[in-house]
Amino acid sequence: MKKHFRSKKDVPKLAAELGRTESATYVRCSKLGLTSRTKKPRWTAEELDFLKKHVHLMTYKEIARKLNRTEHSVIHAAKRLGLKKK
Repeated sequence: MKKHFRSKKDVPKLAAELGRTESATYVRCSKLGLTSRTKKPRWTAEELDFLKKHVHLMTYKEIARKLNRTEHSVIHAAKRLGLKKK
């Protein structure tokens, strides 16, 4: 597996060769240390200010689009700041 894995793009082909699902193959590659999590940049002060000002005016999805973040990361940041939707 180590010999054939170069990137996440190789998972479907590798899964087919092994007769396993893609998710099982990806998990195994991860356990072998062949994958790496991509780290997103930390939240800037400007982004956090935007979130604080707009959390009650926009949906998480809209804020995420505006800040080029995932909806999940926006929800997590809001929770970390103690912000709640009304």
